This record gives sequence, C-alpha cells and structure tokens, in this order.
Amino acid sequence: MGMSNHNMFGINLEKGEPIIVPPLEDTNKKGTLYFLSNLDHNFPCRVRTVYLFEPSKNEGNVEGEVVEVIKNALSKALVIYYPVAGRLTVVSEERMAVDCTDEGAVFVEAKAGCTIAEIGDDTVSMNNLVYDCPAAKHIIEVPPLAVQVTKFTCGGFAVGVCVNHLVFDGQAGMDFINSWGKIARGLSLKVPPFLDRSIFKARNPPLIKFDHKEYLEIEDIPNSSDLSDEEIIYKSFGFDTMKLEKLKKEAMEDGVVGELIEKPLSFAVGLVREAIQMVTDRYIKSTIDYLEVTKAKPSLAGSLIIASWCRLSFDTTDFGWGPSYLAGRVSFPAVKESAIFMAHPKEKKSINVLLGFPASSMKSFEELMQI
Repeated sequence: MGMSNHNMFGINLEKGEPIIVPPLEDTNKKGTLYFLSNLDHNFPCRVRTVYLFEPSKNEGNVEGEVVEVIKNALSKALVIYYPVAGRLTVVSEERMAVDCTDEGAVFVEAKAGCTIAEIGDDTVSMNNLVYDCPAAKHIIEVPPLAVQVTKFTCGGFAVGVCVNHLVFDGQAGMDFINSWGKIARGLSLKVPPFLDRSIFKARNPPLIKFDHKEYLEIEDIPNSSDLSDEEIIYKSFGFDTMKLEKLKKEAMEDGVVGELIEKPLSFAVGLVREAIQMVTDRYIKSTIDYLEVTKAKPSLAGSLIIASWCRLSFDTTDFGWGPSYLAGRVSFPAVKESAIFMAHPKEKKSINVLLGFPASSMKSFEELMQI
C-alpha cells in the first residue's frame, strides 16, 4: 500500500491510500432509497472528531491487530447501519436521499513517527488525524463516513472520523461509533438502531423542486463580525428532541446588538430561556410542515452557533484496547462564530468551551472575560 507523507506539529505522518470497506454481507437494502427529511437538510457540512487510545496493557491485544480489528468491525457495523454504506443522491422526485448501494465506508491507515503523548491534548488542531475526502467539492459528494486509523510508535493509536452531517447528527454519530466499538470487542448489540425516518415527514407533503446546484456547503458562509448597534444577531441552539417524537429542530431567538450591549447579562439569558421554552411538541410538528412547504434553510449570516456536546459519550468509545483517554471535535463549525460545550475528558465535573470568533471579536471577548 502506497504511503504519502504529511506534517503534524513537525512530526512525520505517513498516510496510505484510501480504500473502501464494504458491509461484511448483503444488507438486503441494496437498490433502496433512505430518504432524508427537510430537518436533515439544515446543516450540510462535514463533522470531524478524533479518539485517542493509549498503548494497551492487555496482553491479549497487540498493536499490530489494531487496524484489522477496527476494519473488520466496521464491515460488520455497516450491515446493521446500512445507510452508512450508501451514497447521497438527488432522486427523481427532486428530494435528497441515501442510495443504499452497499458501497461501504472510506478507510485510511496511517503511521506517525512519534508517541501519542507527543501530540498533546488539543484535538482542534489534529486535522491530519482525520481523512475528510478532500476530492469531494460538494456536500452531496461527501460519503456518509470516512475513517482514519493512525498508529503511533508507542503502541497507541487514534481513530479519526469524518461524517456527513446530512446523514448523522451528533447523537446518531455517537451511537454508531460506540456500537462499532462493541462489535470490535465481540459484543452483540442488545438494542438495534432506530433507522425509520418516516416520523420526520410532513402530514401533507407537497412536491417542491429541490435545486441541488444551489445547495452549497455551510463552509462557504463568510464571517459576520463588527456588527453595528442596529443590526440583528441570531443565537442558534441545536436541540436533540428525541424525547419529543424523535425529532430535531433548531430554535432561534434574535436581539438587537445595541440592546444586548446596553442591557445586563440577565436580559440575554432571558432571551435564551425563552427560545428554549419555545421548543414544544406543537412547535416541532409545525416546523416540519413549514420546512416541507417552503424548503427553507436557516440563514446563518450574523449567527452565533451554540451547541452542547456534553452528553455525547466520547469517554465510552472502546475498540478493545480500553476507552479513549481523549476525544473531541477536530474542527469548528464552518460558521466562525460558534461555542461548543464539551465534557472535560478527565475532570468529569468540568466543561470545556471551544470558542470560534474572528480575531477582532475574540480580543473583545478576552477583555470582557478578563482572560
């Protein structure tokens, strides 16, 4: 297998050519379409995460087995999670779906010329540990899943994951990765994944034209800093509403910049609470109907994206060499104004906040927070 050289923190990293890992056996879904909802269309982007594993103290698992164990478990997981083995398409009804081709996931093997301890603990800067299919110029061309397994000289390894957010949201992605780990450890899945997306459909779905040529990645949206006092700023909160009929919706509330600056912090907090309280069962059902009729996508201009990953079980991912000692997001959302809340990897009662702001805004933020 040919290897290409990359540089990571001044450390040599050799990457093999990407291969395709197909499902281990026939999924019985080949040729079918797994339709996506209009809620899925809201955030068309790649999401990159990385999981770091220390050298194993278990003599039963050796470093040389890592790639084959993870790869074989992936092929088994793709039988159960069959849409992950497919490819996105725009169907004849001009709706987006996953074509269940049984093609498989993209897989890359890599070797680092250092120990895993030498790369530090800043996951946001670990881009070279994730393969994100750079040849894909349009979100529809991005496979549902790409995996990179990087081995270190100490026996530790990293699993870098890039998913297409049109197919995976945070919880679905975490469920898949942890199920994949269970399969690698020889365990059976006691609860099969819930893949029925019919609950996302509108009650009277009209046929609306979907122009995929105009469907651009969020990564193309420019920064929105240095707003005037009269401009509107939006706070966008991602909600996991699985308990509300397994639906997902973005609640948004807005305020005038000048008003937010002049009034006390409690005013902004009140707006946030009001936005959260808006997300009721009736609100979600109404939103599904609205998106079905209008095919509207949220405008992210002037938006601050706030997301909580605190309940995602990063620390339970285990492929047979013990749970990851460090895991997290590799890149920020494409909209630069963002705040991601994540559980601290070691201090369980603490929270890490990853902030993404333009340099001018970050300077003001540091002054306000007295950092």
